Amino acid sequence: MVITVEKKRINRLKLFTIFVTTTFIFVVGIFFGQSISQSQLGEIEELQQDLRTQTLSLELQYALANQNLCEIEDLDKLGNELYSLSDKLAFMEDSLGKLNKDVLSLKEYYSLLEVKHWLFLKGVKEECNKEMPVILYFYSNLGDCSGCERQGFVLTYLKRKSPELNIFSFDINLDSAVINDLKELYELENKELPVLIVNNNIYEGLKESDVLSELL
Repeated sequence: MVITVEKKRINRLKLFTIFVTTTFIFVVGIFFGQSISQSQLGEIEELQQDLRTQTLSLELQYALANQNLCEIEDLDKLGNELYSLSDKLAFMEDSLGKLNKDVLSLKEYYSLLEVKHWLFLKGVKEECNKEMPVILYFYSNLGDCSGCERQGFVLTYLKRKSPELNIFSFDINLDSAVINDLKELYELENKELPVLIVNNNIYEGLKESDVLSELL
């Protein structure tokens, strides 16, 4: 019964991400405030274009990959292309602030791409019996998580050490139906942040690199 409920929730996530990513590419619009400088505006527009291009690229690669799902040789490349955008998002957070509405809009869109890729990897793992090292990382930027910044550094270190590791980071406070579904799926309400999902197991609180290496 638990497995059935989880599959239903994951299927709902699949449908939602497919709908949003195929429409958001063309209809998304970010409205910039007067406080944003011309250079910052250019940086945001560049990142927005990168997200659109990345989405189209990933959609095409997913479509091609699904033709021969178990024969894909460059899964790491797919994930690393997406992961590289997180550095640009981090730069925008530093430039405009973590709670800037334009940054939050881009983060919400990026989260959709992350969920889409995570679901794709789940499909590869289930159909092809391939091991996919995955960490889901839930954090908060509201000042209520003392270990979240440190956890981010630890995960960045692990990713650089092991490029094949897939790390998906989600701001638990984003106003997003997909984030809410993930919170419900893993019953994250009232759990101590940061929260890490490793091999479908839930771990609360800061975890250093040596601990995570043993869990993977």
